[in-house]
Amino acid sequence: MQKFRLLEQKRPFTIMQGDVRCTLWLRQLEAITDFADVRAGQRGGWLEEEELLSQSGDCWVYSQNSILYGGAWVTHNARITGECVIGQGAIIDGNALVDSSQVTHHAHIGDQVAVRASQVSGQCQIGDVARVSDSQVIARRGLTAEKHQQLRIADRASVHASRIMHQAQIIDSALVSYAFIEHRACVSGHAVIEGNEENDVWLCDQAWVGERARILAGRGEGQSPTLRYSSRVGGNAQIVGECLLKHRVRVEGDAVLTGGPLQLDDRVSIDGHARVTGNVLIEHRVRLTDEVSVEAWDDETIHIHGDKTLAGSQHITRMPYYGVPG
Repeated sequence: MQKFRLLEQKRPFTIMQGDVRCTLWLRQLEAITDFADVRAGQRGGWLEEEELLSQSGDCWVYSQNSILYGGAWVTHNARITGECVIGQGAIIDGNALVDSSQVTHHAHIGDQVAVRASQVSGQCQIGDVARVSDSQVIARRGLTAEKHQQLRIADRASVHASRIMHQAQIIDSALVSYAFIEHRACVSGHAVIEGNEENDVWLCDQAWVGERARILAGRGEGQSPTLRYSSRVGGNAQIVGECLLKHRVRVEGDAVLTGGPLQLDDRVSIDGHARVTGNVLIEHRVRLTDEVSVEAWDDETIHIHGDKTLAGSQHITRMPYYGVPG
């Protein structure tokens, strides 16, 4: 049983295929029976072909300013609201809501997902009850040895005002806002990634943030935390402000890092209740644990390096700890 027809009047729509401008001719939806909250005679969006919207289920394209083209497929009970562009093999199914967004290039949005005011492009999966708003999701496979890994936003994850790129994974109950997450970086568990209007949080390469860790940008110039090169932050750890983690750094337990700027590099490990604050450089297999505190005052810089463990209740504030041998 059919629920809609396409009106005879055609409307041109221009798209870019690479550097070539192409014109499509679209026809408008009109419901021919009542279903869900749609009434017979109600007009909707514009389609390149009737097959792009399923005749079964309660799926519908509500806005007369929305278009479906290029082999896109809207099915089941999916709803397309606001001014949307859905094309180039994108699939919207399940009970998904796509509002005022652009979804193209084989992106798949399904289940109970809501995507609002966003751009989603490339072979990716957004599923379960994930939420995406005011964001760019640009997937690209084949950049790494895991050539078949797809970008994924799933479970109860929420993404707001962020750019999620390449093969990144945002899963579980992760909360991401004002962040730039790319390559194979992953945010999972109950982790919180929170930038602001001035500074993004940046995760790239194979950086991982999980469990109940929090990565927070500061206010003011340069207060953007950055995780790179397989760095991992977990437990209840918290990182705030101008902090750079490079080359297999691990921050766990109840550790707190506050930038000024702060840099960790080359298999540094910080756990327990350790605290690091200010203009501090720690590199080359240093471990901080227990109640250790490293605090650089005013314009002073502290540099700790070498294969060593600092434990107990040490409170390091002065220059003599530059390059102390292990």
